[in-house]
Amino acid sequence: EEKQSRVVEVVLATVRPRDLLMGKVLGIGVLGLGQLLFLVAAGLLVSQLSGRLTLPSTTAVSAITLVLWFSLGYLLYSTALGFLGALASRMEEASNVTTPVTMVAMLSYFAAILLVTDDPDGLLAQVLTFVPPSAPMVVPLRAALGAIEGWEMILAVALTLVSIYGLFVVGGRVYSGAVLQVGARMKLRDAWRGSR
Repeated sequence: EEKQSRVVEVVLATVRPRDLLMGKVLGIGVLGLGQLLFLVAAGLLVSQLSGRLTLPSTTAVSAITLVLWFSLGYLLYSTALGFLGALASRMEEASNVTTPVTMVAMLSYFAAILLVTDDPDGLLAQVLTFVPPSAPMVVPLRAALGAIEGWEMILAVALTLVSIYGLFVVGGRVYSGAVLQVGARMKLRDAWRGSR
């Protein structure tokens, strides 16, 4: 929308493109995290007040793990979607440009639900724990099932943080080269070369 209305040109007169991308990702992320925390807190409160549901002792750890991996998953996927979305000149093109990221997210989700649930200690579950696009779906599930070691979680967090940083670096450059371009959809290579 901002490309079509040319608002981005005014904003970029005072803000660097990479900072704009990071600001969008973090701003929307804070709102999403607030919604998640509200829903989790409301669910826990209602379950405790009604007395109909007894929560296991691992509930607090599971809730913290969920919030951590929601945040990491959001940062990972929204950064990729943000800079790839800048390649599109019109809203109608945005879904086509971001389809690869959406497909990876869907495949990771289905792998977590269908495969990891069956064998949370299996080789596939362990491998997917260390693959950053699948880790936000796999690690909380394995943690809830009690099938993950502490070192696995720490390594998965570290690998995901490195990937997020890499996406911010690469994404900032692509976003910089693509956000001011209008007309036909840009190629990733052209946006990389066109960055300033």
